[in-house]
Amino acid sequence: MRVLRILAGTVVAAPMAGLSIADWSGSFVRASQADEQVARPSPRNGFGLVYDSQNDRVVLFGGSNPDWERMGDTWVWDESGWREVVAPGPPARLDPQMGYDSRRDRVVLFGGSGANGRLGDTWEFDGVRWIHRTDAGPAPRARGAMAYDPSRGVSVLFGGSTGRSQSSGETFEWNGGEWRQVATSGPTARGAHAMAYHATRSTVVLFGGYAADTENDFWEWNGRQWRRLPNGGAPARLHLAMGYDEMRDRLVVFGGFGTGRMGDTWEWDSKTWSQVATEGPPARAEHEGVVRPGLGLIVFGGIGGQGMSMEDRTKLDDLWAWNGSSWLELRD
Repeated sequence: MRVLRILAGTVVAAPMAGLSIADWSGSFVRASQADEQVARPSPRNGFGLVYDSQNDRVVLFGGSNPDWERMGDTWVWDESGWREVVAPGPPARLDPQMGYDSRRDRVVLFGGSGANGRLGDTWEFDGVRWIHRTDAGPAPRARGAMAYDPSRGVSVLFGGSTGRSQSSGETFEWNGGEWRQVATSGPTARGAHAMAYHATRSTVVLFGGYAADTENDFWEWNGRQWRRLPNGGAPARLHLAMGYDEMRDRLVVFGGFGTGRMGDTWEWDSKTWSQVATEGPPARAEHEGVVRPGLGLIVFGGIGGQGMSMEDRTKLDDLWAWNGSSWLELRD
């Protein structure tokens, strides 16, 4: 993979593998358009996205394509670009809950919205094949959030849409063999929020989503109880991307739906929230983001535009990374 780096008006070709945070001076780093026929996921929203730390790659599953059809395809991205994994897997779905279990080297997927309604199945992906683990566990749901806690070896699931105008406020944990409900109190029942593991604090953090209204409350789960954290100003939003950049000890939030579709970038340093960028990827919601060490928060796809009609919404397939000072667009 190669990208083009724009430095003071000069375009410089740089190998992807050679990039580091120190290389990202200047404004934006934009994509080479030399090869428009390379394989890549179709534009989409409502998919699952995780970072596979054992194999240093991003894994994507499902979502909804530009024709608003549910999808069941699996893709991986690394420094060589996108590659589709052609293997039987979960039925096509929208808005699944997905995380990566680094101890067992497994992508964990739960539920989502299928052709006949919400789903309550659990699947795992070992990098080659999908394995159906169980249909027992949390009630069927979509638009919840999941994050893996490596300090305790469990995938933490909170909330989600369980029915028409109904959301869950339950917390479940998956230990690789079974689901266990661990809390019924904490954040207000909601969906379309985001969660991430904060390594410095050894907690799972939760931000935003939709409860009775669009939310900007901020919480952390320590394995025993939820505790509300102060929010110093990050605006309310749902369908956002969030990840924890351990190299910089920053929680990063990008975009979502609040006052329209948003394109702002915020960071939390364990004390205060700060807006760190207003320019970068086009405003969007229903995208996903994960942190890849050395590149920062990686964001893919979603829905752009500011209208609510089909004609005023655009499905996206662009891939961006935030290094702490500027956004980089990544393309094959």
